[in-house]
Amino acid sequence: MKNPAASIQARLLNLSRKEKKDFYDVYDILINKKIDSDILKEAIRQTFERRHTVLPQEPAVFQESFGTDTRNLQLWKAFLNRIKAEQIDFSVVIEKLREYLFPIYQELKE
Repeated sequence: MKNPAASIQARLLNLSRKEKKDFYDVYDILINKKIDSDILKEAIRQTFERRHTVLPQEPAVFQESFGTDTRNLQLWKAFLNRIKAEQIDFSVVIEKLREYLFPIYQELKE
């Protein structure tokens, strides 16, 4: 993934997309690479600013039901099968994203 901030911005704004690749990429980066949260926060802020978009009030990705939604689970499983990746529980992926990104989101909303 070339620009994790753009991917995160896309997930916050366009969660109706059926593609789960960005979730997988961001999760992979969060568990396999060391990322400075201040640098990521600034990159996300600049991405929203450059694209003239605002942070959503309550992104679905931060809602408890998002990681257990039947449709999301089906799409996630199909995505993992398509790329022949290890089966990772979608709720685990979403929880990791929430754990890392929600504090950044809250700071950006201030």
